[in-house]
Amino acid sequence: MPHEIAEAGKHYRTSAPGPKSYALSACVIAACTALGLGMQTLLPRFEDINVVLILLLGVVFVATGMGRGPAILASILSVLSFHIIFIAPAFSPLVAEVESMITLLVMLIVTIVLSGLAGRVREQAEIARDGERRAITLYQMSRDLSRVRGVDNLSQVCVNHVSNVFDCAVEVCLTDASGKLSAIARARNPEIELDKDEAHAAAQWVFETRPLVGSFNLASRRSAALLVPLIASRGLVGLLSVFLKSSSQPLDPVQLRLLETLASQTALALERAQLVDETQKANIAIETERLRNTLLSSISHDLRTPLAAITGSASSLLEDEDLLDSCSRRDLAQAIFEESNLLNRLVGELLDMTRLESGTVKPNYEWQPLEEPVGTALRRLESALKGRPLRIDLPSDLPLVRIDGALIAQVLFNLLDNALKYAPGDTVVEISARMQSKELLLVEVSDRGSGLPERQEERIFDKFYRARHAGGGVGLGLSICRSIIETHGGQIWAKNREGGGAVFSFTLPQKEEPPAIGASMTVAAEED
Repeated sequence: MPHEIAEAGKHYRTSAPGPKSYALSACVIAACTALGLGMQTLLPRFEDINVVLILLLGVVFVATGMGRGPAILASILSVLSFHIIFIAPAFSPLVAEVESMITLLVMLIVTIVLSGLAGRVREQAEIARDGERRAITLYQMSRDLSRVRGVDNLSQVCVNHVSNVFDCAVEVCLTDASGKLSAIARARNPEIELDKDEAHAAAQWVFETRPLVGSFNLASRRSAALLVPLIASRGLVGLLSVFLKSSSQPLDPVQLRLLETLASQTALALERAQLVDETQKANIAIETERLRNTLLSSISHDLRTPLAAITGSASSLLEDEDLLDSCSRRDLAQAIFEESNLLNRLVGELLDMTRLESGTVKPNYEWQPLEEPVGTALRRLESALKGRPLRIDLPSDLPLVRIDGALIAQVLFNLLDNALKYAPGDTVVEISARMQSKELLLVEVSDRGSGLPERQEERIFDKFYRARHAGGGVGLGLSICRSIIETHGGQIWAKNREGGGAVFSFTLPQKEEPPAIGASMTVAAEED
């Protein structure tokens, strides 16, 4: 890609024909004269008019290939050579016949007109080629700008294109929070030395005065800086600094218009990127506000419910102590205890979710049997599991797994509590595990409840989301599960079971070879 841009850009610095072109023009006329003289020598009846045509052909060749100046020189040389060699007797510079004068005059007029027409065609063709090259350059830059995202990448695309097209050093500066310019992207040129302090001072001056386009010559160097403001629909977004090799070769008007067009494209792309950033920030602010409102709504409803129950039971104990028998007082105390546990759990879920999202939770990975976190979760649910059928399927040959036992126990606790909450009391809740592959452990918690609502299998893991038939809670239990499993590098999902109920599955990747169980127990004993 840079090679294509350089090929397109190297033609923009077109120069006037040099001495080499004029010398070559003279050689072409000399060759045509020699050809005419040779033809007359070989063919005695070869007329002078044929010689004139040969010379005119040489003039047209020079005009189409070398420009107007060499073509005019070729016209004059062809007339002089025709007069001196083919008309004047014995190569005399004097004109003896009027007919010869008329022939020479007509020949001069024709050659000049032909050279002018051919030169004009050549110039029009060159203009068309330059227009095509400019269109290609603009297309390539527009295409590259559309392929990248972010202010830094867009600025780098701009400096790369401008540097290749104009063979210069380029810098893009954008405003920071304090309103000052700061360099975002640069493209250096080994032939151009820059004083960074002077370049930055020049850019800051142009940015503050804000002309349409300004140039500033660096005093301590022989290079020149062309400073082009990047102006978009909302105003000035930055500055494009173009450092040329020499101040004696500035950009011509066509090149300057091309540079301004490239700068305009860059300004629009940067403005779009800034608008995208602003939109994302606005969306984040809206989402934050929505989550805050949701959290406040959940707190106001779900947290106040157990508080109200605790307050009511406690006030009954205090106010009606003499009227209550021991059984009633025990029931009220039991209600206070249960509602306090529920309140503690809700607050704990909020704190756990906050810690997981803030990144303060660092898993403590250890090799251990899966039975340990399963047992921890079952002990925490001991009261809820009384009288409930439970089936555990953990193969005896299940290898050790490298996990954070406390976090995985929290996942199992949340999933089991969810199953116990929504499954009838006489149905079986199942826990199973197996190695899905050599490096992937699959754990499943299943129930025979009412199942998941249709097309809500993914949403149930979102924060503060609760199914239509859900009971109490702030909707964070499953979201906490997903965060913990993703921290371990695994995946979690849910689906309905055949015959009714739901199954929650999660995977735990095991990228390392587990140690032998005996060896691990020996290490644990030494640590104790």
